[in-house]
Parts: sequence; structure tokens; C-alpha cells
Amino acid sequence: MIKGVAIVVLFGTVLASASGCTVAKSRAKNDKDMRSAHMPVAEHAVYYLEIVTTDVQATSDFYANAYGWQFESEAPELGNARVATLPGGSLCGIRAPMHDQEKPIVRTYLRVRDIDAAVKRAAQLGATIAIEHMEIPGRGKIAIYFLGGIEQGLWQVP
Repeated sequence: MIKGVAIVVLFGTVLASASGCTVAKSRAKNDKDMRSAHMPVAEHAVYYLEIVTTDVQATSDFYANAYGWQFESEAPELGNARVATLPGGSLCGIRAPMHDQEKPIVRTYLRVRDIDAAVKRAAQLGATIAIEHMEIPGRGKIAIYFLGGIEQGLWQVP
């Protein structure tokens, strides 16, 4: 485990993406809880996309205007990220850095059935584990690893 690594939890509801699941744009704009309109994300699919930025408003506005994503109010358990459910069921959380040392980043989290087994396998394949597992109340467990100079995440949904 790497010490001194600040992990900002912005996985409100990990990106849940299901193959073949689409939602009409007009319905998406009127649906208060988009998650109910999607099937669960398949294992190893992107479950949550975390975007850490110094300008949350501009970044949220960009994705809303460019792609029609609708962001909910801030989710405290995800570092106060604004979370949108994407077509296909995956989630995107956009938040500000949680401290001065945290830099802007885009991190993907893949859905896994067994976080401990997935972390063990990542280490066996050469990843450096930053967070072996961390509970996000009501949302599951996450892990973060470094590979090839980038950060990547794993998410086990409850």
C-alpha cells in the first residue's frame, strides 16, 4: 500500500453501464432518478468515471451541454461530486480537489464482483496498489492502483 496518497472518493454510484441499454434524450431530462432506467453494469465494465477539476461548474456545464448529462446535487460520500447517470447506466462524478496536494485527474473504476481478488490479480500483473479497499457507505468498496503511470480503480457494488 502506498502511503501519503490522497484518494478522493467521488464514486457516488459507480458508473453502471449495461450493454445495449439506452434512454431517450427527452426521457433522460425528465427522469429524476436515472438509475432506475438502466440495467446493472456488467462486471469489468466502467462503473464510475471520476473527474477531479478546479472548475466543477464549467466542467459540469460542458458535459451537460455537449452530451445532455444531468448532474444531481453533490454527493458527500463521493467527495461532494456532482453525479450524472450516463446512457447505459454508468455514472460520472465531477468534483473539486479535496486538498491542496490533489491534482486534476480522470479516473475510471471498473465493476468487479470480488474487490480483494481483483486487487490481488492487479498486483500479480504488475500494478502498484495505492488503496487495497475502502468502504464507501451505501455504495460499496473501491480500490485504486497505478499502472503505466496512470491511476485506475475497481468498484465492488453492494
